[in-house]
This record gives sequence, structure tokens and C-alpha cells, in this order.
Amino acid sequence: MQWFTCGIVTLFILMAVPSEALEEDASVHLTAEGTTVTVQALFTHHGEEEVMRDYTLKVHREGAAGSSASTQGGSFTSTPGQVDTLATSRVSVTEGDRLVVELTVRAGETTVATASVDGVYPGCLEVQNEQREELSRQAQ
Repeated sequence: MQWFTCGIVTLFILMAVPSEALEEDASVHLTAEGTTVTVQALFTHHGEEEVMRDYTLKVHREGAAGSSASTQGGSFTSTPGQVDTLATSRVSVTEGDRLVVELTVRAGETTVATASVDGVYPGCLEVQNEQREELSRQAQ
């Protein structure tokens, strides 16, 4: 619970499934402040030319106070090397709520990248931070 007393926690979730050519990455960026979690869907294309893609972001919260769900989606053009913010969503959470976030990026009918978070708040944020740190160490 140390993170909660700090006010704002920012986590970058690097759970991505890249395309066959390893040129596309999806990620979910979570920021928690008080009882609000802000979810950002991010995408990076590492190829040499712009690409057209479609995305879907699903955010679901379930807890003692009930449940909420939202889905956003659309088409976008991605420039090589640029991090694109595809969508932003905010959800109110309380301790013990289950938070599920799923980002899917498609080229036509083919899924080219995904990212997800699934866990109980606030512990799911701490677990995701540990996974992010491990992935950063592996990338070095």
C-alpha cells in the first residue's frame, strides 16, 4: 500500500504480442490517483512506412459496489517509431475490485498486437509493476 500514500502511481505495462515481423507493439499504461485509474492504450509501429490499423480497448471493473464496462475502438494511422495513444479511459475503483483491461490491434481480420491487465486492485498494479521491471531488465 506504499504506492497509495505517494498520491500518483504510473505503471507501464509491456505485455505485448508483436506481429510476425516483430514490428508492432501494443501496451497499456495505467495511472492511479486516489480511487481513479486512468487507462491509456498505446501502440508503436517499428516498420518503415505508415500503416492503417483498427483497435479495441475493453475496460471492466467488478466489485462490491457492482460492475462497470466500457469498450472503445476505431481506426488509426501509425507513423513508424511514434508511440500512438489510441484511447484513454477512467474507472473508479475500490480496494478488492477486479480490473480487467484488454487491448487488441488488428490489420484487417488479423490480430497484430495485444496487451492486457487482469487482477485485483490495488495488488494488480503492484504485480504489473514487477512484471514491467522484469521485462525492462530482460531488454537490457
